[in-house]
Amino acid sequence: MTIIRYQINSLRFAVKKLGFYYTVVDAMLKAGFTKEEIGKIGGGNFCRIFDVVTKGHN
Repeated sequence: MTIIRYQINSLRFAVKKLGFYYTVVDAMLKAGFTKEEIGKIGGGNFCRIFDVVTKGHN
């Protein structure tokens, strides 16, 4: 049973790596963006916008 769970989790991780965000980050790295710049764009901007959009919602 543990082996099956490990295989399922491994498959889920592999599928996630094919998603939009990973594709964008990969393209940004290839274009010369640094990890810090990508973090600011992908993490900082997302968090800022998410906070604005969800303000007042519980």
